[in-house]
Amino acid sequence: MKDRGYVVEKLYVTFDALARPDAPPRDRLENAYISSLMRLKADDFPDDFKARFEEIVAALSAVENPASGSVKASIEAMSDDEVAKMIDRICGLIFALK
Repeated sequence: MKDRGYVVEKLYVTFDALARPDAPPRDRLENAYISSLMRLKADDFPDDFKARFEEIVAALSAVENPASGSVKASIEAMSDDEVAKMIDRICGLIFALK
């Protein structure tokens, strides 16, 4: 596991991006991933959280699109409900790590 302080910092930035009331959920999700989550790897997490993190990353990079990038394309392909659930999953991971 990487330095816990580094991981906590990146997760704080992630949560801050997700909690912004001035942006639509899709934009918040994309910004959260690009601004900090993408800098983390599964090995940065305790063993019992690695799979949860890998599932989030896989879902946010599932759609290939060289023009707009896989994260943007993956989020655009999600329904509004899927976007909300992904935000909940990320927040759940953050709070479970405390």
